[in-house]
Parts: sequence; structure tokens; C-alpha cells
Amino acid sequence: MLTALAACTPDLPPATEFEVMQALAKEYVLPLGQLPVVSQPSDCRTDGETKASLPADLFAAFLAANGSRAGSFDLAGAAPRLLVDASGDSPRRIAARSRSPALLISRAGLLGDQALVCMEIFGTEERSFFLLMERNATGTWSVQSELEAWREDEPLSPDLPPEELPDGTLWSGEGSESP
Repeated sequence: MLTALAACTPDLPPATEFEVMQALAKEYVLPLGQLPVVSQPSDCRTDGETKASLPADLFAAFLAANGSRAGSFDLAGAAPRLLVDASGDSPRRIAARSRSPALLISRAGLLGDQALVCMEIFGTEERSFFLLMERNATGTWSVQSELEAWREDEPLSPDLPPEELPDGTLWSGEGSESP
């Protein structure tokens, strides 16, 4: 506990996940355009281990924040301009339905003035990366580094039955053509 307190910037209140998500949305997600976004706990497919160059204590805080009992984060409350998909569908299904990449944003692991978030992209290219964020002396959060967690050479088939999209085309997985 003392380590976390010592790492905090003096005269600033303890960091909150709400502040981290607001900054992440403004600096990183909104500039990507109107992509559907979903919040779900995710360990970035690490199974508790990573080769990414991350501080061990921060990675442990990230894993704890995304544990089996964690729920989703209210992204719509933190960043109302995001196109949050609350359908409960998988990110792959959301990407197929919207015909655009879908973003999955994990819960944030917080340690002092640092935060770690996983962002997964589902669509024609699927990959995931850690976003290491830091809070400066004025209380502003910003992304300091992006570290790849995984990348699929070819996206996995979502194993879903054919689905009619809003424009009337039928989607049945990778390589599907419009009827």
C-alpha cells in the first residue's frame, strides 16, 4: 500500500478508473472515428503472463482489475461521445453487424499515477495491445506507450450462423460475399 501511495503525484487525489477512461477516450479512441466500442474485462489473452515490457506491480494491478469477478466499465458514462455497444454480443459479432472494426476496452489496472488498459480490435485484422498511461503533475492522463499483446495472422471465424445485416446482405463469416 505504501508503494502505491508513494508513487502518487503530491497534492492530487488518488487516481480513478473514470479519469483514465475519459482520457483514453478523448486522446486515443475518439480520433479513430465512430467505431463501436464495448467494455469487458480482459487479460489481453495473457493467461497471467506477458513478454511485454511492463512494470510487474502494474501488470498485477491490471490482472486484478480484470479478474473473473470483474464486470464491464460504464464507458458511456465516462465518455458519452463514444459509440458504446451494450447489446451483449461478442466483439466479432459487433464488427460483423456494423461492418467496421469493433474495439474492446478492458478494465484499467491502477497503481499510483500509472494505469494499464488492454484494447482489442476485432474485424478484418485482429490484434490487441496494452496502453500504458501516466498522470502528470497537473492531473492529466496520457498514453505513454503501446505494447502489442497479440495479433492474429488471419482472424478467427466467429462460428456464428449466417446473419442478415441492416443493409440486407448476408454475413456468414470470413470471406463472405453479399448475395
